[in-house]
Order: sequence, then C-alpha cells, then structure tokens
Amino acid sequence: MSILLKKLFSKKKIKTFDEIKNERKKIIGKKIHNIFSGKVIDGHYKGVKIFPKEHWFNDLGSKILGLYEKQIQDTVKNLCFNNKITTLVNFGAA
Repeated sequence: MSILLKKLFSKKKIKTFDEIKNERKKIIGKKIHNIFSGKVIDGHYKGVKIFPKEHWFNDLGSKILGLYEKQIQDTVKNLCFNNKITTLVNFGAA
C-alpha cells in the first residue's frame, strides 16, 4: 500500500475542543508558573510557593494568579473570621 493510501486510511484521532483547550491551559499555566517563580501573587494565599507537580488538572495558572476557586476561598475566610476559627481541617479535599 502506498504511503498516500496509508495516510488516507489511517485512523487519526481528532482532538476535541476540550482536549485542545486543556492542553493550552496547561502550557499557559506553566508559563505563568515560571514568570512568578511558582509563588502565588494575589489573594488569600499570596506568597505561597506552589510546585508544578502538586496540582490537579490544568489549574496551575489560576492558582498562581490567586484566582483559583476565589468564591470558596472568600467563603472560608469569612466563616473563619466571623466565628474566630484559627484552624481548619479539610477532609475529603483532592
């Protein structure tokens, strides 16, 4: 079989939009991580160092920018402040 026919009949996996989007998020997240040397630049965790292998999915960039699950961070902060909670243990977190 000629090379041309092999190319025509080969089953090439077509990437979905989500796969392409997630690949791009991963690349951008790594760039953001490198720019800020892995330190969170804003939000409740400002100054915390995040190692690139210690994250789930493709959310490294949003964590470094301090945007990751912002509404949850704000809620936890408010609950702790309003109820004078100094220690929080999160069971079941990823």
